[in-house]
Amino acid sequence: MLLRGDPQPLLRAIDDADLGLLHQPEQPFAGAESSPVAGNLVLGPLKTSAPRRQLSPRVASKNKWRRIEALQRNKAWLAAYRAAFARLRAGFGDAVFPAGTYELFRLSLVACHPL
Repeated sequence: MLLRGDPQPLLRAIDDADLGLLHQPEQPFAGAESSPVAGNLVLGPLKTSAPRRQLSPRVASKNKWRRIEALQRNKAWLAAYRAAFARLRAGFGDAVFPAGTYELFRLSLVACHPL
């Protein structure tokens, strides 16, 4: 940036502004000390974030075939649940949900297969 004319007035103004900032009385910290609720510590936003987009497996096993069997059982259960739910939505009250449907059974809204 090129300055036209004498730069001294601008430099003096900057120096005066800096000295003014240095000699201001200290402001109280607007953190825990000025909390509206006595005794509660007011914290700011976290500096770090939780890990995102990582694997979240439903089944974990060292044995490959046990893992495949468990995934197949989960898939079959989900298919049975979806079929029963579709039947219930169609208006049939005799829909029987697979074992493990806890909340709907607990509320006595549906029947479930015994374990």
